[in-house]
Amino acid sequence: MNKEDFALIGCRLLALYWIVMALYTLSSFVIALASWNEYVNESVIYFGLVPLGLYVSAALVLWFGANRIVHFMVPSETKNSGGSITFLQAQSIAFSVVGLFLLFSALPEIVMVLYKIHLMKVLDSNVQISFDTKAQILEVSLRIILGGILLLGSNGLSGILIRIRELGMK
Repeated sequence: MNKEDFALIGCRLLALYWIVMALYTLSSFVIALASWNEYVNESVIYFGLVPLGLYVSAALVLWFGANRIVHFMVPSETKNSGGSITFLQAQSIAFSVVGLFLLFSALPEIVMVLYKIHLMKVLDSNVQISFDTKAQILEVSLRIILGGILLLGSNGLSGILIRIRELGMK
C-alpha cells in the first residue's frame, strides 16, 4: 500500500464517520418529532433536517469524491516517493483510530451519567437507579470496552480478519 491508498482509506473512514453522525441526527430528529408532535412547525423541521443534510452531503462528497480529494492531498511528485505500508499496518491504524473515537466519544457521556446518578443520590439517598440510566451505563461501558479492545488489540483484530478473509478465498 502506498500513501495514496492510505489517504483513500482515510477519506472513506471520514465518510463513514459522517454517516454515523447523520444516523445519530436522524434518530434524535425522529424522537423529537414523535415527542413534540403537536408543537411541530416548519422551523422545527428545518432545524432537524439541516444538520442531517449537511452530514449526508459531507459523507457523499468524501465517499464518492475520495479519489479527487486524494489527488489533491497527495501531489503527483510525492505519490511514489517510498514510504509504503502494508495492508495489515493500514488496517491496524484504522482500527486504532476507531477505538480512539469510541473512547473519546464515550467520555462525555460517562461523565454525564455519573453526574446524573450523583444528583439523584443528593436529592434522595434512597432513590433507585432507573432502567434508562442503567441502559446508558451499559451502553457507555460497552463502547469503552470495545474502544479499548480496538485501540490496544488492533494488530490482533486485523490479523484475525485477514485470516478469516484468507479462509474464505480457499
